[in-house]
Amino acid sequence: MRRFGRPGPKSIVNPPLHEPILDRATGTQFVLLADLPERERVVGTIVIAPPGSQQDQRPTPEEFKRLRHPGFAVAAMNFLIEQGRDLEA
Repeated sequence: MRRFGRPGPKSIVNPPLHEPILDRATGTQFVLLADLPERERVVGTIVIAPPGSQQDQRPTPEEFKRLRHPGFAVAAMNFLIEQGRDLEA
């Protein structure tokens, strides 16, 4: 729907079929902010940057955490891994 059936570049909204979505996210515009193996991963991205802000490249995790300047909008999301429940109960 977004591209009217036309193929697009590999991205978070168009990941390759057999690639984990978090690998695609951190390989494009998202930066890995925290990684607790087999427990939780946190990624973030700059949503809006003011003109002339020199934010053409992904920031490091430390730079991302310090972004508090006017005109920036950032987003972060976490993926928490928990023991599954028996859904038949």
